Amino acid sequence: MESVDVIVVGAGMAGLTTARELLKKEPTLKVLVLEGKDRVGGRTLTVDVQTANHTTDKFDMGGQWVGRTQKELLALLDELNIDVYEQYEKGKKMAQLGTEKIRSYSASLPIFAAGSFTLYEVIDFVRNIFRMSRMVKKVNVLDAFSWDGAIAADEQSVASFARSIALTRSARDALDIAIRSVYGAEAKRMSLLYHLLYCKSGGSFMDLIEATGDGAQALRIKGGSQQISLRMAAELGDRVRLKSGVKHIETSEGGPTRVTLINGEHLECKRLVLAIPPNQCGHLEFSPPLGYLKRRLYDNMTPGHLIKFIVTYKSAFWREDGKSGEIISAGRTTIPGEILPIVCSYDATTSNGSPAIVGFIHADLHDWTVNERCNAVVKDLVRFFGTKALAEFIAYEEKNWNKEPFNGGCPVDYVTSGNMDAFMSIRDMHYGVHFAGTETAVVWMGYMSGAVESGKRAANEVFYALELKEKVDHKYLRGSQFSVEYHHPHPPSDHYDDYLSPWRRRIFFGAALVFGIYAVSKKYDLSYTARFFRPVEKSVFKWWTGMEWPH
Repeated sequence: MESVDVIVVGAGMAGLTTARELLKKEPTLKVLVLEGKDRVGGRTLTVDVQTANHTTDKFDMGGQWVGRTQKELLALLDELNIDVYEQYEKGKKMAQLGTEKIRSYSASLPIFAAGSFTLYEVIDFVRNIFRMSRMVKKVNVLDAFSWDGAIAADEQSVASFARSIALTRSARDALDIAIRSVYGAEAKRMSLLYHLLYCKSGGSFMDLIEATGDGAQALRIKGGSQQISLRMAAELGDRVRLKSGVKHIETSEGGPTRVTLINGEHLECKRLVLAIPPNQCGHLEFSPPLGYLKRRLYDNMTPGHLIKFIVTYKSAFWREDGKSGEIISAGRTTIPGEILPIVCSYDATTSNGSPAIVGFIHADLHDWTVNERCNAVVKDLVRFFGTKALAEFIAYEEKNWNKEPFNGGCPVDYVTSGNMDAFMSIRDMHYGVHFAGTETAVVWMGYMSGAVESGKRAANEVFYALELKEKVDHKYLRGSQFSVEYHHPHPPSDHYDDYLSPWRRRIFFGAALVFGIYAVSKKYDLSYTARFFRPVEKSVFKWWTGMEWPH
């Protein structure tokens, strides 16, 4: 049986960052990275697509955008000498919200577009964003249930919340589209508390959806995002083993951890890091079994199921027409059951100048063939951009992450309503097993930057567990059980409150007294003074003599 110091499962950005950090600080460690797929990169994938003038260019079919506040990812890009460039967003944007009608706007988001939307719709957009922002500020990423409203938020979905506060169909559609775009999920299936916590980890709800300023879609990576993993894997060399999926994990307190691969091979290590999506952790066999909360977490974290597409063109005609290439669409029409494919899109013209549009397809089209989806997408682009979207068409490429082995979906796993108590255990260790992956991050959870952060946390946990404490960078242990500031998150509680305020009783009996005085005064037609004092006299007389007041 082969034995090493540390095994990392998953050769995505989180797993490769873990291995890289371990070897950077302690080159003598024997580290092995196991990957079930035949490639590295996890939920990043860069492919060659046919472009103008009979050439090809590289496009991202997975994670691709970088935000200016995503410090961990930006630092890694700088280390690897990979450049970024601005996401193109100049010109009019297109939206189909609240009605079949397509409306254009020039603001960064439709909530600020009073010229295209009615004042009532704009006010509804703004008040909903303001209310959500206030709730986000109250959430503690490391202790979600420390907020008084957390239990109620976890008991409802994002969709039910939207219906309770939104006054217009446009506002509800806007939130639905945002949820689909960010998580690849339907708002009706997601815990509101998870959404609020996710927003807090990225800064705010606006930061998740904007392509300007500190927005998550502000920058793109020259040459594609998968090269990050490819370069880290090149540094690790033969320590990375592909086509090595894990089946069984046997661990214990203080003892070695044994790993059984799908092909039957057995390995042993001192510490194991699982840097794979939560839904994939749920497919593994553990001995001893995972604790109740971990098990429930993996049973109830569902991957997003959007399909990503790239359409290349002869020219960036939308720019010439004064459009940014951005679309947001509910996809609904007046025909019951009909759904149009595009959820959102952006200008995907590369740093080399190859014109293209990138976007996401509604999950309801999963069972269509590639050709059917291609035709539907191009037809939908014609709806927004005109006939040039067909006349200048070159190629169509898509990635259905639902069919990706050892992945199950994209861009992120999300939590269903009522399970956020289980989610708070996501970083908790299981004997000799540590957990990484972007869903376990504290800052920019669900994004590439979150994956990098989680890898650094896992590496420092391993140093701590291996008694290499001089190697530990404590700033990366935030949220870890090894952190000096760690405290166990508050569990949700519906306990009885033994203290009952006396003011409730006082108000009740006071109101009863006033009502009684009023009733007596009306019956006997007493003066106002008598109306007040007669009941008092009766009460005092009875208390003093023990007899009833004479009639």
